[in-house]
Amino acid sequence: MLYGKMLYSGIFCRKNIKKSIEYIREAIEKGNVEAMYFLSNLLIQEEGNEASQKEATEYLKNAADKGHYKSIIKYGIRLLTGKGCEVNYSEAAKYLSKSYELNDANAMLIYGMMLKRGIELLWRFHVLY
Repeated sequence: MLYGKMLYSGIFCRKNIKKSIEYIREAIEKGNVEAMYFLSNLLIQEEGNEASQKEATEYLKNAADKGHYKSIIKYGIRLLTGKGCEVNYSEAAKYLSKSYELNDANAMLIYGMMLKRGIELLWRFHVLY
């Protein structure tokens, strides 16, 4: 995973994005949640590509289900906004409440608004993620 990140950024080696992705995918196959999160962020940057958005969301879900706290909140937000998946408020609440329990300030804000004011106001926060 580390070498994959180094190849991606060109730190201490020649930048090679294609090779970087290969190493990151290899780490994902071995269950590395940080690699799942890293690749999901790369895929999210490809905004016009719906297949990339779905793949990113799948990686976030897998990492979230394994307890990766950054993935938990990001996946919850994607469930709220429907980016790369169907909107699912009950699942979003489930993931955001997990993230809330981990004392994540953003999750506390979003989950608190969800409880106090309802889900309709949360669409404003999708820009953060």
